[in-house]
Amino acid sequence: GIPAYEMKDSKTGEVIDSKTTGGMYNPVLYDILLGEEIHGQKIVSPYEVLAEYEAMDKEARWEFWKSQLDKCIRCYACRKACPMCYCDPCFIDQNKPRWADKAPQSPGNMMYHLTRFHHLAGRCIDCGECTRACPVDIPLYLFHKKVAKECEEMFGQAAGMNPEDKLVLVDFRVEDSDKILE
Repeated sequence: GIPAYEMKDSKTGEVIDSKTTGGMYNPVLYDILLGEEIHGQKIVSPYEVLAEYEAMDKEARWEFWKSQLDKCIRCYACRKACPMCYCDPCFIDQNKPRWADKAPQSPGNMMYHLTRFHHLAGRCIDCGECTRACPVDIPLYLFHKKVAKECEEMFGQAAGMNPEDKLVLVDFRVEDSDKILE
């Protein structure tokens, strides 16, 4: 593993630790650590980047994502850049059954991204590569961050923090909240 000293947005040069690392600078699990452990300041609120998004009502959120995903040209750069996207074959590449239209238009784009968000629930490590790779600047990290927050609040689980954890949408427990269905 390699400690993350500082993460910067490649387009703006802005330090993005609070948006992506949540203050976790050292890998949780590794065979060999390259370099020294970093003891940075843990971010008090790793979800502060969601404040403006969460202030929107449901209709505004829907319109926000509809307008963002309408921009998608379906180049799959988000999928290619994601270290946690490894299904072979990807659902979008399958012909039988055909899960989503491959044309870069609204219904197919929505299905592609919502399925991707679902597949990464509880697995997204919040690296932000999907957003950085997107040529049309869709802020995909916002949705992943929101899903991560919901997983942490509802199931007490953060992706990559415990190798023993089962995927949140795979591990059913009777006592789980129904809030996720809202």
